Amino acid sequence: MYVSIYTVENPRDLFGKVHGNKCQQVSIQFQAKMAAVEVHNPDDILKRFSKLLQTGELSDLTLKVDGQRFRCHRLLLCASSDVLNTMLTSRLWPEGRSDIVVLREDPECAAVFQHFLEYLYTGQVTLEKHNVLPLLTLADKYNVPSLSRSCLNYMVDACCPATLKYILHWLQYAIICSYKNLEEKCMQFITANFDDAVCLADFHQISRDVLIAFLRQDDLVVSSELHLYSAVKRWFEANIDESSEENDDLFYIVMKYIKFPMIPLKELIRLENDSIASHSKFFLQNIFCALKYHTGTKMDFSEDLLKQLKERERFQPRVYVTETWSTEIIVENVSRLAEGEVRGAFFSTPGSYAEIDQSCHHDWHVMFYPRGVVYSDCQMISWMNCLQNPGGKFQTVRLALSTHCQKRRKFRITVLVMGPCANGEEFVFTAKTTDAIFDSDCTLFNYDNIIPYEEVLKKKSPYKINDSIKLKIVIRPEFQQMKA
Repeated sequence: MYVSIYTVENPRDLFGKVHGNKCQQVSIQFQAKMAAVEVHNPDDILKRFSKLLQTGELSDLTLKVDGQRFRCHRLLLCASSDVLNTMLTSRLWPEGRSDIVVLREDPECAAVFQHFLEYLYTGQVTLEKHNVLPLLTLADKYNVPSLSRSCLNYMVDACCPATLKYILHWLQYAIICSYKNLEEKCMQFITANFDDAVCLADFHQISRDVLIAFLRQDDLVVSSELHLYSAVKRWFEANIDESSEENDDLFYIVMKYIKFPMIPLKELIRLENDSIASHSKFFLQNIFCALKYHTGTKMDFSEDLLKQLKERERFQPRVYVTETWSTEIIVENVSRLAEGEVRGAFFSTPGSYAEIDQSCHHDWHVMFYPRGVVYSDCQMISWMNCLQNPGGKFQTVRLALSTHCQKRRKFRITVLVMGPCANGEEFVFTAKTTDAIFDSDCTLFNYDNIIPYEEVLKKKSPYKINDSIKLKIVIRPEFQQMKA
């Protein structure tokens, strides 16, 4: 835009110009660039749409959900959901020719349907642990992918003790709908905190397949196999049908995954008077087999049974967080630690889970490096020449374990990193497992990246309890196959 400005040296000459007098005119031109201004007031629009839903003004459709009536606007519903668009515009659907549409929803979904509509109108909703699964169910049913993504992200981030009772239901829904990321997150959390999960009132509501998925895991974190057996027994008793002839089948299906050889001998003997003894075939094949394992008696069962036992990995222990198989390291005031500072522990584990091997032990020396590993400079001397090693720093959270084995032996090392609950209790925030092999020549194993190094430096981290790191280290000897 070009603007001309006239500069008048004497205002009186303006009148002279009118009268024909000569005057001097100076014209100066400049280019003024006007910037575009974008007006962005989405909140105003959202308030208008929200008001339309609240007042029902100009509504042309009524939705009936479990006795509730919602005065809606066909245009907005169709624009927000492909499913509703097809339902409300197609003449092939009876809803497309009616001003009153009845939607059949589960009670949990009906209870949050108002919030679902608010999202369709405004794109906003408050997600909480008790409403996120019903909202996800509605979002999937009516194909609202943006809401589905938000619900899934919330669930993944909300796996903690406060939501444990809901995680069981989230897991089952994730499996049904093939939400692999959510399924993996829920499985990991429940697996690491299974003792707490089995104590929930809703535990018996999980499906048989979900229960078996947990029971098949060797990395299941439990206090003992007997505790796990008691939990599975309660689940079975809550799910039996007195009029069904398939109760025995259900019993065998779930109980066959219990690792009876991992139950201590004195506790195993007590099971003889348990209700399990009524299943005589099961009792003979499993309890008797476990008794032989503990006493070191030669396994002389049939090949079919041995094959079954091998497939179930009956003799491979789980992660039992007892003093017998684990130790604990607590590092306080982590932020004040110097680089390379180390904390240590010393403990022993039995030679195996069999009672006959309890007198044999493996001694473990554990060194924990929460602030990385620092190597000092040194001189390497050889017969040819001397080399100077400048040293260095490695930003890793390392656990170094050492033991002495005369023969080659494989162990499973599991590190549980504890996190804080809102009520002051603790839970397993993350569990990491790896295999390590020791023999007379290999006596040291370094397990790096136990915790992301950057998390140690943060003031607040889910890997820390206040300014402390608490680890539980469980070491399991690999089962050495017994021969018939």
